[in-house]
Amino acid sequence: MEYNSFDTNAQYQHTDDTVYDQQNVIQIPALISFANHRFRNPGNAAAWGIPLDLLADIDLTGIRQGMIRDVVCRNIRVYYDEAIPLRDGKYNVPIYIRSCLGGITYENIRISGITVNGAAVTKENAVLGVDENVKGFVLE
Repeated sequence: MEYNSFDTNAQYQHTDDTVYDQQNVIQIPALISFANHRFRNPGNAAAWGIPLDLLADIDLTGIRQGMIRDVVCRNIRVYYDEAIPLRDGKYNVPIYIRSCLGGITYENIRISGITVNGAAVTKENAVLGVDENVKGFVLE
């Protein structure tokens, strides 16, 4: 994985005449993201500026979704461009484990052996977003 200071932010193109105005914003992708966000929801629509009338309602009655169990990620090497600002003194390589659906829990997620520019990533120096309903999360 390579994080570069020239990676620019995404912007939704509303029309053919939309002007890209994100030139000075660096896009920081998540290093690891286990999430069950629904793209078609008012929150994402607002964030991207997508008119809600373009989003069709989806009937998810009886559908089980977003179940994540027994995942192992290991030996991940990251090159982090030093021109990218740090976040609270940490390399900004976020790890997100989030369930946005009520009653859905994630179980047994183990992440080990991550280094950023040769330095080990630990719980103390990582940018983490882990929900409290995650069971058995280990970062080592």
